[in-house]
Amino acid sequence: MSGVIGAVRRWMGFGRTWALTFAVGYLVYLVYPVAAELSGHHHLVEVVGTLLGGALFVTVYLVFWARLYPDDGLAGLVALAALLALSVLLTVVDNAWAGTFIYCAAVAGAAFSARRSLAAVGL
Repeated sequence: MSGVIGAVRRWMGFGRTWALTFAVGYLVYLVYPVAAELSGHHHLVEVVGTLLGGALFVTVYLVFWARLYPDDGLAGLVALAALLALSVLLTVVDNAWAGTFIYCAAVAGAAFSARRSLAAVGL
């Protein structure tokens, strides 16, 4: 039995590596909102706050894929709630950040079992 469990754990580690690889790759799409924030005519406080919020968003997103995925518990829900809150705040400040909701949908799809994921992505 331990051979099967060990194989499953190795397979989950392999899946986690690929998930994290693709998660990092998709972060390239956040270059546009960052560039828009830096090149726009915004107050310095707004630029710093927005970039800090974006950095926090990326941190939570990467921690989810590196540590929490796959998870069928409270940790995934907390990560999703944090990402949604940050997405709302960033989008209110500048609508260029509206694409962050796609990252939230990806996390919602991966954070729960299949039935719960369908409901969460449908939000």
